[in-house]
Amino acid sequence: MSANRRVETLLSLPIAALFCLSAPGLSAEDAKDAKAALPSAQEVHSKRTSVRESVTIPSLDGIRGFAYRTVGFADTERADKKLGTKFEQIGLPLFSSGELKEGSEPVDALVQVSFVPLGKYAVTELTVTQWVSLLRSPKTKVRAVTYRNRVFAQTAVGDNAVTELANQFVIDFLKANKKPSSATQKKAAAGSKSKDVKTNAGEKKFD
Repeated sequence: MSANRRVETLLSLPIAALFCLSAPGLSAEDAKDAKAALPSAQEVHSKRTSVRESVTIPSLDGIRGFAYRTVGFADTERADKKLGTKFEQIGLPLFSSGELKEGSEPVDALVQVSFVPLGKYAVTELTVTQWVSLLRSPKTKVRAVTYRNRVFAQTAVGDNAVTELANQFVIDFLKANKKPSSATQKKAAAGSKSKDVKTNAGEKKFD
């Protein structure tokens, strides 16, 4: 396993698991067994991909516009510009968080890319934060991270991580907000005409 893969695997584990590997009370044999039980980098990546596709991507559906920012980069302005350029592919209203003014609409989410150097390697993470309602109490609104993705790379190539995360986010966003096929659009249009109601097939309506 390469050094990069080892770092990726370790940083993907819960803090408790990492503590177990270094706990002074563990015997050498127990420590060896605990280390052997660690998931491989491939298993970690597969699990994270599965969670992202089944849980977090659907949360991007219906977002009408968002603010974005980068944190922890040596040249934040350059990182922000690169992020904004990539997000233009989505075709929604975009706002750099530093230029966001009260009353700017629509802003349904905040997209943040954080850069955390850990020596030779670094963790770069993209998160989407939205206001959401609790199922048990719909009137209660809370800020929550609804989408998360991260990459591990050498600290010296942090800009590449921004590009990789932004590209994946654009793919996921478009997947969550994909338009109906031509056949579905024609069927919807036919149904609209029969009811003498004017609608744009596939258009999303927001309150």
